[in-house]
Amino acid sequence: MAVCEEEGQYGVCLIDTSVGVFTLSQFSDDRHSSRLRTLISHYNIVQVLHARREISNKLQNVLKMELGHALREPLSKEKEFWGPNKTLNQLASGKYFVEEGQEDATWPKLFTDITVGEEGSFNAEPKEEFSLAVSSLGACIFYLKKCLIERPLLAMKQFQLFTPEQFHVRNGGNTFPSDTQKLVLDNISIVNLEILQTSEGKHEGSLLSILDRCVTAAGKRLLRQWVCAPLCNPQQINQRLDAIDNLLANPGKVKQVRTALKKVPDLERLLRKIHAQGVKMPREHPDSRAVMFEVEVYSKKKIVDLVNSLDGFGKLVSVIALFEDVQITSELLKEIASVDAEEGFPDLTHLLKFYQDCFNKEEALQKGIIVPKMGVNDDYDNVTSEIETIEEEFQTLLRKYKSQLQCGLNFFGAAKNRFQVEVPESASKKVPSSWEVQSQRKGFVRYYFPEARKLKADLEKAEIRKEDALKDTMRVLFHKFSKHYDLWSRAVKCSAILDVLLSLALYGSSHGTTRPEIVVSKEPFLKIEDGTHPTLMPSFSPGEFIPNDTSLGGDQVFSARL
Repeated sequence: MAVCEEEGQYGVCLIDTSVGVFTLSQFSDDRHSSRLRTLISHYNIVQVLHARREISNKLQNVLKMELGHALREPLSKEKEFWGPNKTLNQLASGKYFVEEGQEDATWPKLFTDITVGEEGSFNAEPKEEFSLAVSSLGACIFYLKKCLIERPLLAMKQFQLFTPEQFHVRNGGNTFPSDTQKLVLDNISIVNLEILQTSEGKHEGSLLSILDRCVTAAGKRLLRQWVCAPLCNPQQINQRLDAIDNLLANPGKVKQVRTALKKVPDLERLLRKIHAQGVKMPREHPDSRAVMFEVEVYSKKKIVDLVNSLDGFGKLVSVIALFEDVQITSELLKEIASVDAEEGFPDLTHLLKFYQDCFNKEEALQKGIIVPKMGVNDDYDNVTSEIETIEEEFQTLLRKYKSQLQCGLNFFGAAKNRFQVEVPESASKKVPSSWEVQSQRKGFVRYYFPEARKLKADLEKAEIRKEDALKDTMRVLFHKFSKHYDLWSRAVKCSAILDVLLSLALYGSSHGTTRPEIVVSKEPFLKIEDGTHPTLMPSFSPGEFIPNDTSLGGDQVFSARL
């Protein structure tokens, strides 16, 4: 996380390097820095960047109190902690958003919202309300550049805005405002309610630990987001509850789906790794000059990532296929568990078939080299075709000279001595004077015919290009894979939502919970009958815990019957 401040406002940029997501935020705050503390509590921050000698005592105290465990990296202002204009200029001059094979940059949509002027040009300027956030982004880019990993992360174009919610009273009425979807819990509430950890600092016993029955890494990350920012829109809440009811009505299918999801790797992180390995580095980058002493081992690890990703997405397709015989009544479940080309789970059948057929997996894992089939790498296809043409020319010439000399001829030699023609000694007198004698053996004389040297030189050049193309095939294949990032990411998102819904359904079925009724009224109220405490129940024997009735708000006076 990078943070800066100016006149009561904070600018923040957070990076999750494991999945390549940049989160920008700028906001004014109260004297307790409540919003900044809330933002920090929602993320697992391990390192903080800030301008050296440019932060107030108040910000120092916040960082010390909330992020005492995190590494601190002070940066020189402007030189290292870039200003907003320098940040945009560096992004433009670095050509981070220029796709391979194109000249013009395609900037992420976020920059259209936070800048004025010509997008992607050196004249673009950040809007005043986002200048501090862009400056914090500059600090992150500087640090990533120092670590030599900025290009693959920026090339993913995964940028989002985080806007801290403002809690204010709206006008009366029984309609729910459509622009308010989530309740963002502040850090005090997260701590006091023991959402993420208990008062003793332990994960076990927190609300998250009780609800978390997820079996995928993406599902676990999403559940954490859900509990930190629960829905407050009745329509969306009911959509989730409908999906859980639909799952509870099919317990056998729930068990099947969970068993299948357990075998799915962390696809979200694998996508980021594959994307990074598919980015073509500029010549000045160390990766372009590095010589790997154990290149085979290094290559095998990359191939394992690709194979695991393909297998993982194949398993997700199988998971979705399990719902084909299920009567889906929930709109949310129908969206994430049905194949849809436009929305919901994408159709990956043709994509997976292409990548599974484009190379031999077993051979690639064994040798650490991907030998592509036709249509995968254009450069490799072209040079392979060129080599075949040259070799065919050799064979055509051999047949021609066989006819002229009226005897059997064969090519001899290897490497640099290839394509010497072995002529029977009895026919050597018929050999043209332009042929060069190279060597001989009993009964045969070996020659080079005039065309051989030029063809051999062309062949050697083509073979060098083929070797270079073969070395680049893995990167090209990864780059092709990353071009479909939106589809892969959509599939992962659907599987994560499904995993979280399954987790909540499993918790509900094992604890005898009931579906709450959401009522929209002028006066807020809460009414619970025979309520049990989710974190206390496991510590009681069956029948020991006495259910409680609770009534808060509305027209009734507070009462709690114990």
